[in-house]
Amino acid sequence: MNRTGFTLIETVIYSALLAVFIVGAFLFLNSILDGSVRTLERNEVVANQEFVEQKLRWILSGAKSVSVPSTGSSSSTLTLEGNATSTYPASFSFASSAIRLSLASGTPVFLTNDRVSVISFLAEHFSSSQASSSIVVSFAISSANIPAVRTSSTNSYILP
Repeated sequence: MNRTGFTLIETVIYSALLAVFIVGAFLFLNSILDGSVRTLERNEVVANQEFVEQKLRWILSGAKSVSVPSTGSSSSTLTLEGNATSTYPASFSFASSAIRLSLASGTPVFLTNDRVSVISFLAEHFSSSQASSSIVVSFAISSANIPAVRTSSTNSYILP
């Protein structure tokens, strides 16, 4: 008798091996995609952090004095005075999981987008002498989609 083809045992073994291979490939691709999504979210969080830091440096470079917070205190709002009437008073504020900037008492503009959530924003005002003030601004940002992806920043500035 001449028989061709696979036996039942061979078919089951090949099917099990194929299933293991497919599951392994799926898990591998899933981990690559998950890593890619985390990287994109991390880039978004860092881009928002750098943008806020850039705006802080820009406003503080021309600022002459601090209105809020008062010397020796802290606040979730930072208001600065300067000579340019088109820019000052400039106010950074934290509300509704976002940081906003208002120039010359104009309409506040969001500095962070809706893909991130601002966890905290704190401005501390210190005075080392009558002639100068120092500001410490701390804030933390997380991804709106993956809250475990987060960054924080603490920067010190000295005003003349």
